[in-house]
Amino acid sequence: MLKVKNIETYYGNVKVLDKVSVEVKENEVVTIIGANGAGKTTLLKSIMNLVSPREGEVLFLDEKINKIETEKIVSRGISLVPEGRQVFPSLTVFENIQLGAFLRYRKSKPDEIKKDFDFIYNLFPVLKERTNQQAGTLSGGEQQMLAIGRGLMSKPKLLLLDEPSMGLAPGLIKEIFIALRRLHQEGLTILLVEQDANIALSLADRGYVLQTGKVVLTDSGENLIKNKLVKEIYFGKSI
Repeated sequence: MLKVKNIETYYGNVKVLDKVSVEVKENEVVTIIGANGAGKTTLLKSIMNLVSPREGEVLFLDEKINKIETEKIVSRGISLVPEGRQVFPSLTVFENIQLGAFLRYRKSKPDEIKKDFDFIYNLFPVLKERTNQQAGTLSGGEQQMLAIGRGLMSKPKLLLLDEPSMGLAPGLIKEIFIALRRLHQEGLTILLVEQDANIALSLADRGYVLQTGKVVLTDSGENLIKNKLVKEIYFGKSI
């Protein structure tokens, strides 16, 4: 489904990604792990062309997308749930979710969009309870659920998530990952950048380890959890 081939991405003159290649097959969950500053967020931004790679290419459904606008990438079926949630604090929960369907309103029937609202409210019932509440008044966990719900409203074939557990209590992290597992079971393909390596690799079919902008290890999620190098270098023995 997604093929990232030997991309090199820079911020100014600083090379952040060095010949990075990643593949995500249909119906997989693939996770990217690594230390802070390894280039994980830059990889997701490169896929969405929020930062343009200078070298290499990004293919989605066999179509080269790294030279087209981010809006067109979304319309082709990729959605990014960004680091830090980035909800619109002065808008209501309903309005934030509605914005996720912005590109669909000219093509989709109202009943289809309503059905997707119902799905998100079923996935995260607390959002239905807060539907008329300003997003800025939600807890961190509720805002993360809202960000995921907004991302789903574009009807993506591939969902990119950047650090969905950041700053959340363990109970909320578990709740969000239960929802991600459900989405995967229902056929959604997921590429996940996550600081909680243990829970991410437990969900993932495969994983990649980034170190200073390079892929240094790739394996199944199960094998990476057990990998001594991953434990010692990145996450300590607690993984």
